[in-house]
Amino acid sequence: MFYIGNFIVREDLRGKGIGKLIWEALIERAGDRNIALDSLSNMSDWYEKNGFTFRTSKIAFCKVCVNGDMKKAIHSEYTCRDLTQDLWPMVMKYDRQVYPTLDRERILRAWFGVEGCRAVVALRGNQVMGYGSIHKKPEKEYGIRNVFADDESVVEAILRELFKDVPEAHVVHFMKDECKPMPKYLEHSVSGDVSGIRMYKKYPVKTIEDKIWLTSAHIL
Repeated sequence: MFYIGNFIVREDLRGKGIGKLIWEALIERAGDRNIALDSLSNMSDWYEKNGFTFRTSKIAFCKVCVNGDMKKAIHSEYTCRDLTQDLWPMVMKYDRQVYPTLDRERILRAWFGVEGCRAVVALRGNQVMGYGSIHKKPEKEYGIRNVFADDESVVEAILRELFKDVPEAHVVHFMKDECKPMPKYLEHSVSGDVSGIRMYKKYPVKTIEDKIWLTSAHIL
């Protein structure tokens, strides 16, 4: 599997074939592997003409400005813990409920192990009810890497834990499946008007989307 992220040409140099060269180099680098990408809606037809014929979820690019109410601790039946080594087997078992055909442990360890990233697990007793992660970006911004959860109450517990260390008035970016309702915890503070589509070149990766609430580009 291969993921193509952004490829951008400086505005004053567009129309000279530079983008085409970058694109061809990316496709060549992928070789025979299946390729995934997240396309802005206005680019999806171009990607389809260039071989990305499989479309799956339609996504909304959103952001929220963190305020004091979002950081408050509330009574919850769930306990949120940092993702430590002892929790990895249970988290991967949970992850396979979303991606039944993929073992994502290697990429998730790399994704969550970088500086400035925090991952937490929501537990009810010894049972994993969901997990999520956030990473620090430049310019007083953060990004949600994912929130997978059994239901909306678990989502809120995870987000309150992730947001408690985010300074007020800082912006957090995330992606949401447009078929999924916005969690009530976020709906009064969220903004965003850009949408996109997950696309694949050879075949779509099977996902069971019931537990997918928030996600990010650049990862399968």
